[in-house]
Amino acid sequence: MTLAEHIHIRPERPADFDHIETVHRAAFEGEAEAALVRALRETPAYLPELALVALDNGRVVGHIMLSRARLQGTAQEERILILGPEAVLPSQSHRGIGARLLQEALTRAEAAGFVAVVEAGRPDYFREHGFHPADRWHLKTSLSLPIAQVSAMELTPDTLPEGITVVFPEPFHRLFNTT
Repeated sequence: MTLAEHIHIRPERPADFDHIETVHRAAFEGEAEAALVRALRETPAYLPELALVALDNGRVVGHIMLSRARLQGTAQEERILILGPEAVLPSQSHRGIGARLLQEALTRAEAAGFVAVVEAGRPDYFREHGFHPADRWHLKTSLSLPIAQVSAMELTPDTLPEGITVVFPEPFHRLFNTT
């Protein structure tokens, strides 16, 4: 049994919110990502069934959130998600919890009919887990972030339209567009 096998993953609940914020503050050493999670819950992009917690003996040790993206440049139904933030308590890192959270979130997203996931800010980490550079699809984003900092994954092959602009929910703009 690997270290992460006994971890239980389920959708977040309101009783988890304070613990989730603690996880994000500890993982990112600041308030920004915790504030992002709070703000995303207040938007139409929030999908409670795709905001997951990892529990170790009933204690929240990790969190991941997928939110609905908007698209510009295509008439295709918007079945694209934004990944983030994802965090694991630093004391629990290197146990495979983040990888388990990510895999469970992607599995649930695919089962719900979503066709692709886009992330911004941590391309090296996510490329280790099957994501590819966004420029593979000539994607653009609504964020003031170099495209090299964006990666994507198709959950269903050949469904991510080329050349579209992925519009991130507004709370991401407050995090990434501070210049």
